[in-house]
Amino acid sequence: MSDSKSIQNIINTSALSFIAFPFLGIIIPLIIWKSRNSTSPETDDTAKELLNFQITWVLAWIAGPVLISIPYMINFLDTISISRIDSWITYILTYTVGLYVINFIFILTNTYNIQKGKSVKYRPSFRFLV
Repeated sequence: MSDSKSIQNIINTSALSFIAFPFLGIIIPLIIWKSRNSTSPETDDTAKELLNFQITWVLAWIAGPVLISIPYMINFLDTISISRIDSWITYILTYTVGLYVINFIFILTNTYNIQKGKSVKYRPSFRFLV
């Protein structure tokens, strides 16, 4: 494997740190990318694609539970019940687990793509880094 592919692979797999804490999926790949001072456009593209996706993912990780909670907060005091709270917790956990699974699959898929010399694709993502 070439040096460029090795660095791409390290940057890509370092995003798995999101499992420990979601913001690490942004911070660790960013530190590795910037510390390597890569001159390879492929490495830069991989890092930007990954970081754009991770930033989008963290925003969804934060916003999703908030948006899911809004209907539960409307008239909450009028309709307090254990089943309502249980369903709210179930929706939040299902959403969060789904996000983690998607992120994990994308990272593994793109690690495979890097090894096979294919382009890295992280979708959906907002373009924070161009």
